[in-house]
Amino acid sequence: MTLTAGAAPTFADVAATAAEVAGRPVERVLVDPEEWVAGQVAGGTPEFVARFMLGMYSAAEQGFFAGVDPLLGELLGREPRTVRDLLAAPAR
Repeated sequence: MTLTAGAAPTFADVAATAAEVAGRPVERVLVDPEEWVAGQVAGGTPEFVARFMLGMYSAAEQGFFAGVDPLLGELLGREPRTVRDLLAAPAR
C-alpha cells in the first residue's frame, strides 16, 4: 500500500515553493554528506540517527520517493495538503 500526496516535489521544488511563499530567495545548498553527519552529531544527534536521515535524504534525491498514488486522498476524503499549503500556513 502506498500513501502519498498528489505530487512528489524534489528538494529544488520545495526551495522554489518556499521562495514564492516567502517572497524572497531561498537557496538549496548541497553539503558534503560526511560534513552534514558531523554537523548533526555536533548538534547532539546520535550518529546512527544522522546516518539514517542521510540515507532518507539520499534516497529522496535519487527519486526513490517520486511515486504518487491517489489512495491517501481517497482515505482522507480530501486532497492531502501540499508543500505550498504547509509552507503558507501560519506557524503555531
